[in-house]
Parts: sequence; structure tokens; C-alpha cells
Amino acid sequence: MASSSSAGISWDLYPKSGRIQPHEPLEGYTLGGFHPVALGDTLCNGRYVIRHKLGFGQQSTVWLAWDNEHANISNARPWVAVKIKTATASADSLFHDGEVGVLGILERHYRGTNQQGPRTFLLLLDAFRHAGPNGIHNCIVTEVLGHTLEDLFSSYPADGDLLPPDLVLRYSQQLLQGLDMVHRLGIAHGDICPANIALTCDQAQENPDTFFATVGANPRTVAYESDASRPAGLPQQLIACAVWDAWCVDRETDVRILDWGSAFHMAENVTRPAHPAKLRPPETFFEHHVNFTHDLWMAGSVIYSMVFQAAPISSVTAPDHAIEMMANLKKEDENTAAPRQEMLEDSFKVRRQENVRHCAGLASEVYEKDQFTEYDLWAVKFLLWPLQGLLRHDPTHRLSAKEAAASIAWTDYRRDT
Repeated sequence: MASSSSAGISWDLYPKSGRIQPHEPLEGYTLGGFHPVALGDTLCNGRYVIRHKLGFGQQSTVWLAWDNEHANISNARPWVAVKIKTATASADSLFHDGEVGVLGILERHYRGTNQQGPRTFLLLLDAFRHAGPNGIHNCIVTEVLGHTLEDLFSSYPADGDLLPPDLVLRYSQQLLQGLDMVHRLGIAHGDICPANIALTCDQAQENPDTFFATVGANPRTVAYESDASRPAGLPQQLIACAVWDAWCVDRETDVRILDWGSAFHMAENVTRPAHPAKLRPPETFFEHHVNFTHDLWMAGSVIYSMVFQAAPISSVTAPDHAIEMMANLKKEDENTAAPRQEMLEDSFKVRRQENVRHCAGLASEVYEKDQFTEYDLWAVKFLLWPLQGLLRHDPTHRLSAKEAAASIAWTDYRRDT
């Protein structure tokens, strides 16, 4: 099928493109790249109708769609997310699509065993292939989720806000419990990071008729404008991502681990992922391959970021980052419990006081304090040990996800009661 050449693609073809940034790179709309999508497009023989854009990555775009087959079924959720992979990233069949395969394994295990907590992985609803001007694309249909942790981290410092302690504890527990289940199945995620951990929005979806307004409704678009005819591989309109301006994080949210495209078998060593320097485990600076212990470091980094609203390492250049990391971790093997615990207690004491002051100053409509608030603030200390155990320089000495999860001896009383 004919497609545009990346050499001829320019933002000038969409003169008002500044209105819809950030946006996936236009040069991705070429043979083997993104599928051009417009609002109102239908997929899978008319079943899914595109209504908004939820996000994008290097190898996919993600869309909010209306599922016509579930529109008139009682208690069904007609809103779904459709991930459309680039043609190059799409396997030659759904059977060979690693992400579809992993999600299927996780779902069968979750349904076939007595799992006590909520699912911690993305719910797979459907998968199909779609032919377009840039190739054939694998499409994955899942539940709709809200903000990612990366979204929260980027907005909270500007707002002077902090994650409530009960949510930090719940999200930390669920992340580690989910990672433990995955590792017990012999699977490593490979890309645990704030951008790949999203929050559920079940309450917002209870009324399908109002949910579209929650996402932002009326997507911002800009049209293709050129005297030259539009190449088939370019979209007729560029669409801004949903802003979720009518939804906020509440105490009913759970976490889901997203993007299983980098998953690999636990016994394998794989080429190191391309993470920002501040997130990378120390071994990635010296070795070309990583194994499942990469997940453990990254999970520790995510938990640290939830507590401190900042990455565990602040340097931005790789050499400085490595030096700082070594300085911070060189005493790790001096693992007498009391000195380490005292050091961590000191570092968390200040943060706990900040949380106490912050929660005390919030209006009730923002954070409703109850009989469990003081317990939650006290229980944040249970994150000290898993952080120390996950963020260890030597990957062979890191706590397992099971050990780290078990060490968070916090009870989610709001759920349990």
C-alpha cells in the first residue's frame, strides 16, 4: 500500500499543530509506522468507534472507543481502550504477539486461582488485526484506565500536593503483589516505570453517558492543510490526548501495570531498556544485558517516587549518575540492621512530618480525614525496608517482590471493613 515518505513529512502540513501538543512524532506516519486515525473511525467490522485519544508511545497510539456490542447490555462497560501498534511492532499474527500472550497468561492465572486482591495487570478484552495504508496493525482492546503515576508526579509538584499516605501504601502493596504474581509465573515485565502504572477509574465509568465528559469530551483537533493532496499514510486530523479534567484520584482507585510489550522469560537476559538515567539500575551502566532483577530496582524507584515525589537519583548525565549512585550505595553491604534502620528512619521522619502537616491542611473535599488517617501516617514506615531491599546495588542481593510485599505490614482498613 502506498504511504508517505518520512522525508516529506512536516508539522507545516498541520499549521495549527501547537494546539494539540504533545503528540506522537509525525515521521512515525510512514510505511511500517502508526495507523492514521480520525474521530468516528470504526474498527473490527464496525464494533469499535473511535471517540478520543488516550495516549501514545514510540510503538503505538491508544484510543478511547465505544464498543457497540456492549452498548445495550446491562452492567456492561461500553467504553474501552484500543491500543493500535505500529505495523513494524506488530507480530505477523496475534498468536505470536508477545503482549497478547502475556496478558492471556495472567488473566487465566488470575481467574483460575484464588486471588485475594484486585487484579494488578491490564484487563484484556479483545484483540484483532487491522489493515491500513501504513501496514497491518495488531490492536489490543482493554479496560479504560485513568492517570498514570507519571501524570501525577508531573502535576503534583506544581500543585504543591502530595499523594495521601493510604494511597502510597496501597499502590506500593499492589505493585509488589502484582510483580510477585508475574515473577512466580516466570515472567519479567521489563519496563516497570511510572508511565506504565495507571490508576483505575471504575466509579467514573458507572454512568457510561457521563464518562465521556470526565475524559474531557470534545477532543481538540487540527486539520491537514496543504495544497498538495494528503498522502494516505498521514492522518486527516491530529488529535490532542484526553486531559481527564473532570476526574480526580480517589480512595477507590487501584493500580494496573501497563505495556507488556517488553516482557520476557525470567531465565533470560535481555538488552537493557532505554530508560532515563535517573531511573536506570546501576548494572545497566556497565552491562549490555539485564534480567528480572531489573523489575525489582524499578519497582523500588516507583515506590520511592511516590513517597518523595522525586526520583531516587537526581543527576541527569550518565557519568554523574553512576558516581552518585555508587556513593549512595557503597555502604549497602554493611548490613547491620540497627544502623540501616536508624538511617532510614531519619530520612523518613522528615517526610512523615511533611505528610502530617499536608494532610492536616487539606480541605475535607480534597482529603477526607477519618479514624484511619493517623494509622496510615504511622504505617508509612513500613516502606523503609522494601525500599532498602529493592534499591540494592548488587542485583543478586535485592529483595524478591514477594519479600518486599510481605514487609509492608499495613492493613487497608477502608477496604477490609
